[in-house]
Parts: sequence; structure tokens; C-alpha cells
Amino acid sequence: MLSLGRRFFLDRKWDIAALATFLLMAFVLTLPLWRDLDRAVPEANQNDHAQFEFVLARAAKLVSGGGGNWLLTSDMNAPLGVNMMANTAVLGLGIPLAPVTLLAGPAATFALLVLLGLALTAFGWYWVFSRRLVESRLAAAIGGGFCGFAPGVFTHTQGHPNWVALFLLPFVVHLLFSPKKYAGVLLGLVMAYQVFINEESLFFTGLGSAIFGTLYALLRWKEVDKRRFFTNLGIAAAITGTLAAYPLWVQFTGPGSYHGVPEFTTSYGNDLAAFFSFSTHSLGGSFSPFGNIAANRTEENAFFGVPLVILFLALAVIFRTRPVALAASCTAVVFSVLSIGRDIIVNGYGDVTAPGPWEPFAHLPLFDSVVPTRLVLVAIPCVGLLLALAVERSRTVLLPLVAVSLLPIVPLPMDTKQIAPVPAYITGHQYRAQLTDGGSMLVVPGPWTDTTNLRWAARADLEFPLALGYFIGPGPEEDGRGIFGPARRPTHLLIADVTASGLVPVLTAEQRAAFAADLAFWQTSVIVVPAEHQNRDAVKALLADLTGRPPTDLGGVTVWDIPR
Repeated sequence: MLSLGRRFFLDRKWDIAALATFLLMAFVLTLPLWRDLDRAVPEANQNDHAQFEFVLARAAKLVSGGGGNWLLTSDMNAPLGVNMMANTAVLGLGIPLAPVTLLAGPAATFALLVLLGLALTAFGWYWVFSRRLVESRLAAAIGGGFCGFAPGVFTHTQGHPNWVALFLLPFVVHLLFSPKKYAGVLLGLVMAYQVFINEESLFFTGLGSAIFGTLYALLRWKEVDKRRFFTNLGIAAAITGTLAAYPLWVQFTGPGSYHGVPEFTTSYGNDLAAFFSFSTHSLGGSFSPFGNIAANRTEENAFFGVPLVILFLALAVIFRTRPVALAASCTAVVFSVLSIGRDIIVNGYGDVTAPGPWEPFAHLPLFDSVVPTRLVLVAIPCVGLLLALAVERSRTVLLPLVAVSLLPIVPLPMDTKQIAPVPAYITGHQYRAQLTDGGSMLVVPGPWTDTTNLRWAARADLEFPLALGYFIGPGPEEDGRGIFGPARRPTHLLIADVTASGLVPVLTAEQRAAFAADLAFWQTSVIVVPAEHQNRDAVKALLADLTGRPPTDLGGVTVWDIPR
């Protein structure tokens, strides 16, 4: 008789093989990060990488007893702080991985999070497809692998691990349509947890499930247990609402809350040409006939390529008599169309031809926090479902077509670049001598998206509060819409001007008074100029004039002690 352990592994050998394959693929693709955790960052988005280092370090600080409010933080934007529930706090990821952060640092946790996100998302869809859709484990693996490594997911390895770690969403869909009595309880718990990973992806999953479920129910009206579905949904909503009520209340009404993401991000839609192009992160990236048609290289969400688009349309026709396939095909089309955004654009970001399909929804509550280009991510599991059906139905005929369609979008290892090492002033804790009074550190800002200060704070285990920061908070307008970063104070604007121009102005009495008032507002104890700062000599001359004394070069940076 086989031992229980051996039988367990034999019964699940295909599941184990699938998971091992996905983990190996994810490791190979993230290897450029692992080679130099201290200095390697995503080539297209080092700023969001630094932001995630910060929030991962913050989660580790909370777990290790660092204190503070779990939903708000005073570690940046001193003295006002930041509403972390209204930002990307990823407590659902940072807290379980806190031991890694404490032992190896936030850069290692980021790399691990991307690796696990890719592999577990693929495995989650494999598991659902193999239990609910197809009998062939190969078919489920190909469908699941596409869902985890599709261009629209892999593009977010360039700084958005919360859009890579989508592994709970397959189980949200599975439980939502499960006839089991206990499904509602599990669904409520899973959705509540997902709130602390990525609310936007949960919102998309709800919208997608509503379209898919409605279409499927209409096609199989007599067979669907509508009473059980709505009972489970009600139970799930009650549990999620109970567990997430207070955090969501803080998010929408607490200090630092806002209503709607910054206006310019709601203009990020998918160029029509993007659907027929290959991502720059894929094998076929150099063969795309179009130019720069994505908002940025972190948002290449719709890059399926001509072969896969043709195959999708063919499979939609072939499986049109299967309700699950027809519902999935229609859902994919609906969300692909919506992802075009607020303006219809063809082969060139900015060449607006007509109002887009998302425009009627753009200012509705909750919908005003959506980045439209990402709506197409709902189509990815729908396409994965059709691929799984195709492989199972006819391996000899459709499998080669599936292979030809998927080959150009196979992802390449992550694009990374080397950044300057964190200076000894931070790694050697030399800042402690200037921050004995609990004041904040003002790392002289570069461009408005500069996140050098967040990376330094993360590598120092958030031992000091930061003036300024990189976050979304309430803007000055009466509509309460969010803006990136704090309100710009006079000193911030003055330093930005000198950083950009390299010219030091003759200071007025008003500018000197504003400098003193701003430092008092930020509760600044030390000003730091990084060695790599743009037009560093001009900025140093400006600060020497404003402070009335020369700086000190210490640990690879330039510092001014500010008496308080």
C-alpha cells in the first residue's frame, strides 16, 4: 500500500509539475533583478519600484512592532502623512512577506513578489480550468500559463507587482459560480483579503463576472441555480463588507482621502493598433509595425498581436455553441472595447478621432478611479479559457495554431537598469546624528516623480520621516480629485526651477521667508542633496544662500543641519 504522502504526490503530480514549470519560468524571467538586488530596477519604471520598496518596508516595520497606524502613515509627507488605504499599500502581500523584507531587504521582497505573482497567477487559472473547464491537464496548463504570463500581465513587472500578483482572482471567479453551500463564506474571505492587495483588479473582476455571469445565465437559464448564486453572493458581500468596512471608510473619508485618481491617468486608453501589436517585452516586440502606442512601457496591456487576435475570433466562432465559451468571448470583446478609453486613438497616442466608449463612465463614483487601459486585462482569462478548450478539443489541428499564435508574445527576461547605490549616509545610519529630535529629512527633490527619498527610507527601515513623498492625495480643487504628491510649496517650486535650469536666482525677502516657513511646516531637521542630483552645484549654491552657511559632505551626499 502506498504511503499517504506518496499517494498525495502521485494524485497531484500534474498539479505539482505545472506549478514547478510556472515557478521556473518566472525565475528565468525575473533573473535580471535577482542578479543585483541592490542596484537593479525595472528599466521602464524605477519610481514605482521605489514606492513598492517603501510600502514593503512599511509592512515589515508594522509586523516587527514598529507601531503606527496600519491604514495611515506618518513616514512620508511630514507632518500631514498619507492615507495608505487610498494608495498602493499591498498589506496583503507585504505582511506575509515581512520576514523576507526583514532578513533580505525590500528589493529582495519585490523580486520575490514578482516571481510568485507570475507563477501563482498562472497556477491559479490552471487549477480553475482543470477543475471546472477541461479534463486535459496540458490544456489547463496552456490556458493558465497564458493568463499568468500574457503581455498585459508581464508588462506590470516593470514596477506594478500588485498587477502581477493576481492569483486570488481565479478563485474569486471559481467561488462566485460554485454551487457549494460554503462557497459564499470562502468567497467573502477571499474578496476581503483581495481588498488589501489590489482593489482595482477586484473591481474589474466583479464587472467582468457580472457580464459573463449574466450572459451565461441567459444561455443556460433553466440549469443555473439562481437562488444558490444570489445566496452565496449575499453571504460573500456581508462578510467582505464587515471585514473591509473600516479600512474602506478610512480610504474614502479619512485623512488624506480623495475622490478619483488624477485626471491625466483617466486618459490612458488603448490605441486600436495596440491589439494587433507585440509588446516590447515579448519575442515579437521588434516586429511590431507601429510606433509608441502605449501610455508607457508599464501599461502595454492590450498587445495580443495579429495571430492571437485572429485565433481568438476563430475560436469564438468554433465554440459559439458552448455557453461558457460564448459568454467568455463576449466578455472579452466588451472589456477590450471599454479599454479603448475616453478617446478613440489609432496608431499614435494623441491622434484623437472621436470620443471613446469609456467616456460615459469616466466620472461615475468608483469608475473615476479606473485607469481605462487596464480594463482589457479582464479579456486575458477569457482568451485563456478559449485556448484551453482549443487544446483539449483537437491537439493535432488546433495545438499548432495555438503555438504559432503564442510564440510571438512569449515574454523576454525583465528589462532592468543599474541605479546609483544607496549612499553610505543612509546604509551606515549617519543620518542619526542629525535626526535626534524626531524631525524629518528633506531629500532635495528632482523631477516631481523622483522617488529617491522613498528608496533611501526603505533601505533604512523607515527610521526617519520624510518631507514630501510619492503618493496620491487630495488636490486643491473643490471636486476632491487626487493629485500625485503633496501640494507644491514655494521652496519645492524654487528648487524644482533651479534643478531644471541650473540657474541660481537672486533671492528675495519673500523667498527667504517662505523657505523658513516651509522648513518649519515640514519639521525639517536635515536637508540632503544626492550626489547624482541634476544641476547639483546650482542647487547647493541655492541652499547655501537660503540657509546662510556652507554644507557638509558626508557619506556620499551633501547635508545641511537645520536647527529647530
